[in-house]
Amino acid sequence: MPEPNPKPSANPNANPGGMCGEKCADDFQFSREDQDAYAIESYRRAAAAIEAGLFKDEIVPVSVPQRRGDAVVVDQDNEVALTLTP
Repeated sequence: MPEPNPKPSANPNANPGGMCGEKCADDFQFSREDQDAYAIESYRRAAAAIEAGLFKDEIVPVSVPQRRGDAVVVDQDNEVALTLTP
């Protein structure tokens, strides 16, 4: 598999997310596996905090009108998957 870009830019605004990860790994000497483990643990903790209701006082419910039917109320961060599969 070819390398996406062998030399990331020193300008952090010029690098796509994946390249920033590669640059950080090179600069600070951690592996892709270390990054993946950190991300998985971060998501696990976030999911546990959401399930425990720890963010309820910090997230304001937003009612999103739909073209048809009732509005949908968004009241939690949907970025975090509440169920992680290995």
